[in-house]
Amino acid sequence: MEMLYILKGYEYLMKWKGWSLETSTWEPSQNVSPDLLRNYEEPPITNETLQVASSQFACGVTSAFWSRRSALVYITINLDVWRYVVFQKGVPSEHRGHHLFEMEDFG
Repeated sequence: MEMLYILKGYEYLMKWKGWSLETSTWEPSQNVSPDLLRNYEEPPITNETLQVASSQFACGVTSAFWSRRSALVYITINLDVWRYVVFQKGVPSEHRGHHLFEMEDFG
């Protein structure tokens, strides 16, 4: 996604999933979801935002530990919080696009 300022406000260049680059379109900000805009613009992270995210993470991990099944656990974290927490940490995994983290990365 790219951003362009015009007289009427901002427009964003949208690459549509499943479509080629040639079909990308400039969309006014009112046509773009607030979550997508927030994640694109990378707002500053407040202590309150970090507290909420850490509580969600702790609840997810705790429920996984107490579960009798050994299933995968998915924990939803806002992209801006994730970027803030893991930026330039961990090492690339052998699985493309994944990183491995250690306790020392967050200490």
